[in-house]
This record gives sequence, C-alpha cells and structure tokens, in this order.
Amino acid sequence: MAADAPGGPPVGVEALARWTHPVRGAVSPDVFVAVAEAHGFVGELGAAVLERACRDLASLPEARDRGLVLAVNVSGLELVDDDYVERLAAVLDRTGWPAAQLVLEVTESVVEGGDERAVATLLAARVLGVRVAVDDFGTGYSSLSRLDRLPAAYLELDAGFTATAHTCAGRARLVRAVTAMSRSLGLYVVAEGVETPEQGRALAGLGCDLLQGFALGRPEPLASLAARLRRPSAAPAADAHPGSGLADVPGPRRETADDAAPGSRAPRPAV
Repeated sequence: MAADAPGGPPVGVEALARWTHPVRGAVSPDVFVAVAEAHGFVGELGAAVLERACRDLASLPEARDRGLVLAVNVSGLELVDDDYVERLAAVLDRTGWPAAQLVLEVTESVVEGGDERAVATLLAARVLGVRVAVDDFGTGYSSLSRLDRLPAAYLELDAGFTATAHTCAGRARLVRAVTAMSRSLGLYVVAEGVETPEQGRALAGLGCDLLQGFALGRPEPLASLAARLRRPSAAPAADAHPGSGLADVPGPRRETADDAAPGSRAPRPAV
C-alpha cells in the first residue's frame, strides 16, 4: 500500500503474483519468476499476471471511477520481445482497463542493462498512455546517466535504501539528494518499505512524494480491496500512483508522447 501520508484512501494497487505449490507450499516470486526467466516462459507468466490484474480491477466500477492506478511488474526479458507492446494493447482492449491507469514497474537492472530494445518498448508503451516506474532503485549499481533517457514517471526507492532515513543523518541527506535530483529530472519519488508513521513522516519531509509499505496497508485479495473502495472514508483522490492506498498524489511526468520541457513535472491530471 502507498500514500503521500499514512492513513490516506487507496488510489493505486500493485498486482502481486503468488503461488502455493501442493507439496512445497508457498513459493516465493523470487524463485518462480527466476525459473520462468531461465526456462523461457516468463513472457507467458507475465501475460497471465497482466491480464488477470487488469480484468480483476476492471470488474470493480469503484476502481475506474476513483482513477485507481494498477501497477504490474514486468521482466526485462519481456521488454525485449518485439511483440510485447502489441500484446499489452490487446490486453487493455480485451479487459477494458484504461491505459492511463496502468503502470509498468521495471527494476533498475533495465537501466543498467543498456538494451535499447527494452527502452524502445517502454517508449512505445508510453505512446499507448501507459506509465512507467523504476522499481527498487538504490539496490544495484545504478546508472544515473540513463535515468533521463527512460520514459519514467516514478522512481521507487528500495526499502533497504530508505529503512534508516529517519534515524541516520547521513542516509537522510542521501535521500534528500536523490529526491532533489529526481525532481530536476521530472520524476516523482516513491519511498518503499515504510513500516511506521514516524518513518513515513520523515521520508515525506525529505522530499519523497509518495510512501508505500505496511504502514499504509498490507497485501489483500480483490474482495477486500472492493470493500475498502466502497467505504465512505475512501474518498476519490485527485491523482494516482502505483502501489496501494494514498490521498492526493502527484500526476505522472509524461502524459503524451510530446514530453514536457526537460526538468519539469507535468501538472496533476484530473481523473
């Protein structure tokens, strides 16, 4: 769950793939996604997750009416498939989920990898109206020089990067520097792994636009989300973010293929 402050109403959700094996029990996504990538069927897995997530959210009138944003993780191997954008457009058409309410989350390994096909795929997805987030930023050897070349709206700081920002002065200064850099690039910053209100307030004070973590809410099934959206306290938000649950969040960096001026952030769109 994510928010600009703890306690905000839900304006976005992230699709989480889970697998319970009849013998092994719960299998971590880190395990079964890696197996899918190694054996060449991550495309089929990603397509199934994307279609299920879009179809589930499209079945909730409250999700569309509130401008709820759906975030779905995508593998770098999917992005180098020449047919990915065509399949993405077909899923949106079949399910009826709006492209403007879909965010593709890519890890910073896509930034590091230097594969121009992946970047070209993300650019083509943006033409459809789909937004892009760089996930888990700060955990690898980040290539900052490539950030301004990605059609991204959001930079998501990994939980390991933000965990001590409210207790360590050095880490707090580093987070503030990253948020300042991101603002100059037109990126909104999401702090992942927020577990306490104190941590959330500190990260917001350091310039993080959005917060995501257990302090805002835990993973829940579709039925629970539907009930949450129907609560009177879950007032519609002006804008939306990938994650789950927040109030009055900033809009995306880019709303059309004709980008805003470099270093500027697009105005918040109406929903």
